[in-house]
Amino acid sequence: MLGLDPSIVKHFLPLDTEKFLPKRQHLWRQRADLLLHIKEKVVKQIDARFLEVCNYSERVANIVPVEKKNGNVRVCIDYRFLNKASLKDNFPLPHIDILVDNTARHTQFSFMDGFFGYNQIQMAEEDKVKTTFITTTFITMWGTFCYKVMPFGLKNAGATYQRAMVTLFHDMMHKVIKVYVDDMIAKSKEGEDHLINANHSSAYFAKMQWSKGMTSVRKLLIQSRHIWFSRRCWSHLHRIVLSFYT
Repeated sequence: MLGLDPSIVKHFLPLDTEKFLPKRQHLWRQRADLLLHIKEKVVKQIDARFLEVCNYSERVANIVPVEKKNGNVRVCIDYRFLNKASLKDNFPLPHIDILVDNTARHTQFSFMDGFFGYNQIQMAEEDKVKTTFITTTFITMWGTFCYKVMPFGLKNAGATYQRAMVTLFHDMMHKVIKVYVDDMIAKSKEGEDHLINANHSSAYFAKMQWSKGMTSVRKLLIQSRHIWFSRRCWSHLHRIVLSFYT
């Protein structure tokens, strides 16, 4: 399983066990057509080695399928009880308005989004069992699974991811890149500088070890096209910036 080196970051789940007792949810009923979507998603995560079978857990959550307008189904886990018991991670997230202001007078931008970014961070071994969720045996021959990687929906997942990004990119942040959780922007004032910054970013991506077959950022930039904003678009962007100050 590829992902961030555990020596860089792992996700921990410290809980207030005195105030919040463990909660085992009983298996909810699901529509037959939704079960097919759930099975597809769960099997996909098993094949990606994101999940492992977990037979004994004091905390068990249900799957919550969310139907989208395009007909797809997002498979979520009901971690409400787990999140209530989780202690708050106070690692700060950047102020979006400051990030926007710091891009002023720059002409070259590359926007990057972490692909299944949260799932690139491993769970602490002792906390895997706390992420246990239940499925019908129609899905697989096993009924309960827990996450080996950090899933979406956990209370402190954003803070853990931001901490990882600061650890990896601290000497590039506030200079050539901006990071807000799993969204990154490489910025430059000139085209040639942008390629230099991209090469520096490529070296950091190699250190992150997300994927051995990752295409270099420089190649992506060479293939990219200029983006032109209409006057109407600039007007809306200006309104967004002003809204941060009102």
